[in-house]
Amino acid sequence: MVWTFLGLCFGMFLRINDAKFCSISSNKLVCNRLEIGQEFFSTEYKHKIQNLDSIFFKLKSKQILNKNFLNGVNLWNTFDQKYQIFWFKNLLGFDINLFIKLGTNYSNFYSFYLYNSKMLFLNGTHRAECANIYPDENFEINFVTFSLMKNINFKSKLCLYFFNKVKIQYLKIKYLTNTFYKKNILSFLKINDRVDISVKFVLIENCDNIHLTDYLIDLQFFKQTKVFNFLGKIKSIQRNLFASLTSVRFIAIDIYFAKQLIHRNTIEWIEELNQAVKPNQLNRIIHISITHKFYPEYYFLLDINHLFPDEDFCFYKKFPFKKLILLSAFDNGAKKRVDQYSCTFLWLAQEYHFFLNYSSYITNGQLFYATFSSFLNKTNFSRCNFEKRLEKCHLQSVKIQNEFDLFFFKDLIVLIDYGIIVYSIPVVSLACFVLNVLTFYFFFKNRKSKELTNTHYKFIKIYSFLSLVYVSFKLVDMIDECPFENGKFCSSIISLVIVQCYKIILNDFLMRVIKVCIHFSLLGYTIFRLNLFISPNSRLHKYISNLSISKLVFISLFSFGLISTPKLFLHGLNNDDPNLNYPSYFLDAYSSFIVNSFGETTLITLNLVSDFTNTFLIILINFIFDISLAFRLKLSIKKMLSEKKRSRANKKYLHQMIISFVMILLNMILKSTEIFHSVYFLLGYSSRLRFYELNTKLQFFLNVICLRFSFPAVVNHFLDLSFLVLNMLNYLVYFFSDSNFRKVFILRKEKQPCN
Repeated sequence: MVWTFLGLCFGMFLRINDAKFCSISSNKLVCNRLEIGQEFFSTEYKHKIQNLDSIFFKLKSKQILNKNFLNGVNLWNTFDQKYQIFWFKNLLGFDINLFIKLGTNYSNFYSFYLYNSKMLFLNGTHRAECANIYPDENFEINFVTFSLMKNINFKSKLCLYFFNKVKIQYLKIKYLTNTFYKKNILSFLKINDRVDISVKFVLIENCDNIHLTDYLIDLQFFKQTKVFNFLGKIKSIQRNLFASLTSVRFIAIDIYFAKQLIHRNTIEWIEELNQAVKPNQLNRIIHISITHKFYPEYYFLLDINHLFPDEDFCFYKKFPFKKLILLSAFDNGAKKRVDQYSCTFLWLAQEYHFFLNYSSYITNGQLFYATFSSFLNKTNFSRCNFEKRLEKCHLQSVKIQNEFDLFFFKDLIVLIDYGIIVYSIPVVSLACFVLNVLTFYFFFKNRKSKELTNTHYKFIKIYSFLSLVYVSFKLVDMIDECPFENGKFCSSIISLVIVQCYKIILNDFLMRVIKVCIHFSLLGYTIFRLNLFISPNSRLHKYISNLSISKLVFISLFSFGLISTPKLFLHGLNNDDPNLNYPSYFLDAYSSFIVNSFGETTLITLNLVSDFTNTFLIILINFIFDISLAFRLKLSIKKMLSEKKRSRANKKYLHQMIISFVMILLNMILKSTEIFHSVYFLLGYSSRLRFYELNTKLQFFLNVICLRFSFPAVVNHFLDLSFLVLNMLNYLVYFFSDSNFRKVFILRKEKQPCN
């Protein structure tokens, strides 16, 4: 099975690196350069090209999108295909001469999807000057979708002239970030001239800590925008920003950060909206929606009463009810009686009856109507006594309760994870590598030593060999790491097929098997050390002494390899779909987060069994024998301490036993971290399978932190680090406390009694 998968990886690697520049794959023409060969215009390929839904320029090296791209446009035009979809990877930027050609000679509708690229405009190979170079007449470029996906580098401010007479129906921008460890923000260069730009719908998602100002939301670029969706952390909003955009009709704010946004900015930016509107101008209704990105179940604790608590009433005292502004939030909590809603929410909802009557004029009005049409007829607004509450707002200042900032937690995770994968793991891996190489060297140099013929020393050699293989891979472990899209570290080669195969076969499967075998070798060493305390004439002592080490190694490798086989199916090769991870997790391909099919449940169950056996069960058995050995050592220590007279040799032996006892206890603590592999996988499985039934804060933590903020990556990296520390500590626990091993390791020649 493993060899089959290796063959598949190698086959894909050869196919991707084939001398052929373009190939057809899954209704998509994939090209590794911008020029499309003339053979695709021949009748031989005609029936194949007609069934394509997009062209993917998966460039092998960074290239400028220039006139060479026109072959792709002409290929679509050959079959009268006016709506043309293009994907781009590794673009250095756009040649404005190409845009002149597209706007003058072609009347198509394009969809561009970009990732791993730079947002830069050039004239040939040099940066273009910010000037109006497009023709005044007979020039227009139409985009249905213009999507800036992951790893888009905004090197400099964008010139508005380069978007003159460009029409974009849907503009999607991902992963804008403005944190103290990373900044990547889209901004525009101000110009004095008027430009004709049309952008209708805007989605800015997965954004971190951004400020909405007219440098990001340029007043000319977004002049005709009707819908803004901001899914991520908005730190502040410029007071008059949306008031200057007279076309805006809908603004969505992420439910995670809406409350903090109001606390920081109050509602001044809302008060500025619709300054000159008249009550009968129903087409001017602006809908501000506090919404969620994925599924409502993720947010069941962020219900209406959490977003609009009574203590926040004074924040909304000046809400502009007469300006046709609707502020709504979709209630994610359990169904309440009408008298259980907060007075702050009821204050905002007092005009809902008007908006419900004219919901057809409201953007997303149908969803608003479906949510709030029933409870308003039964609500008694007078119970809140709004006049009295407004009087209190004049007499006392507004007190803001400290709200836990989820992104502070996320930033903390990013920095901790960065320190672990970039510094801690490589340094500790290198130390382990040196230690294991020295162990091999000293064992080889003293291979004829009679003192090292005992069986438990063979386990030291096995342990060292397996550890050497493990830490060798760990030294290059960063090649497949990208825990956070907006994080501080992301491997630049993670999308390569060979790197994905490395993660699936070596990281997920083989290294897991090696790790379990390392624990198993420690178990064997402990058993044979414990055997020293058993009577030589007992059957158990003879059985343990006669065990074949080679057979044990073979059986353990085969058994643990078989048990770990489900790990090979957790991920699949991602042939450059930017919406999925590299490699893709098997649940990523499904539209729902709920695990419901038999195949998915079976695979997760098998992985749970694998994790339980390879971590929990093996560590538990290790604990049992460690405790037994520690108990035997404790009895021996207690007996020797009770003796009034102790020889010099016995004192040294007592000292070694005390060290062994203390280090075994410390080793057990570090071993316990391995159990979290199975525990965490179980928690993650629970959060995907049944999170819609468990209305608890623990479940909310699992849904939000574990699934939204990639917390599993940090947990796994921490467990990897603890295992490496354990690897070094075991030399102290099991080996350096052994006089014979210590003598060999430090090259002493005097003989000491064997423990």
